[in-house]
Amino acid sequence: MSSKPSTAPRSSTAPRPTGSNDAGSQSCAIVGYDGSEEARHAAVWAARHMAPDGRLVLVHAYRPHHRWPSTSALQTSEELTAHGRALIEELLMDANGALLDLDLEIEVEDDDPAHALIASAQQHGAGEIVLGAHHSTRADSFFGDVVAELVKTAPIPVCIVPLVAPVE
Repeated sequence: MSSKPSTAPRSSTAPRPTGSNDAGSQSCAIVGYDGSEEARHAAVWAARHMAPDGRLVLVHAYRPHHRWPSTSALQTSEELTAHGRALIEELLMDANGALLDLDLEIEVEDDDPAHALIASAQQHGAGEIVLGAHHSTRADSFFGDVVAELVKTAPIPVCIVPLVAPVE
C-alpha cells in the first residue's frame, strides 16, 4: 500500500513568492540599497512581495571593494554611516508607504557590499537577497560588481529586479 504525500508538490514553473515558507515561521529578505533608482525600485518591489509576517532588512554598505578605487577617502566612518542612514530615511519617506507597514530593519555597514549582504543574510536567516539591476559599464567589468560577486558566492538565492519590473 503506497502512501500519498500530504501536500501537492510545488510546480517548478511557478515562482515561489518572496517571504513564503512551509514552516509558518517569519521569513526574511535582505535588500541591498545604494540610493540609486534601481535600488529604490527593488526595495519597493521586495516590500510588495513580502509575506504578511515577513521581515525586510535594508542594507547599505559603504566600504569599496578591495579592487574599487575609494571615492570616500576624505570622509570618516561616522560621516559615511550618517550618509547611508540618510539615504535609507529618504527611501522610507519616498516609498509611498510600501515600506512602512513591514517588519523592517536597517543596517549601515562599513564593509564591502557583497560581504555585508551575505553576512546580513546569514545573521537574519534570510531566504533571499534582493538587488536592483544596474546597467553594466566597462568599469563594472574591470572592477567587478556586487551582483556578479553575489551570484558566484551567495549561499541563498539572489533576486535581481529590473527597473522595468512592475511594482504593482
